[in-house]
Amino acid sequence: MDPSLSPRKDGRRGNSAAGFTLLEVLVAVTLLGLLSVGLFDMVRVGVLGWRHVDERGAEAEDAAAVQDVLRRMIATARPAVATGGGGTGLAFR
Repeated sequence: MDPSLSPRKDGRRGNSAAGFTLLEVLVAVTLLGLLSVGLFDMVRVGVLGWRHVDERGAEAEDAAAVQDVLRRMIATARPAVATGGGGTGLAFR
């Protein structure tokens, strides 16, 4: 009889070469899959957050441009006296 096939003290048969059992490999692959799903979900959340911040930044730039135009228009406004319609009033040009 082949000595490599004889029962060992731990009850398993086969040669004494080290290796992984099918169950260990399945557990490792399952854990790797779960970690991958979690990682890709975090990346997705990060990308969505990046887009949201980028859109808010564009909106803030647009608002700043409008405020700048209004500020310049108000700064260059000159008062003028308007007549007509039975009285005088103040107008800006």
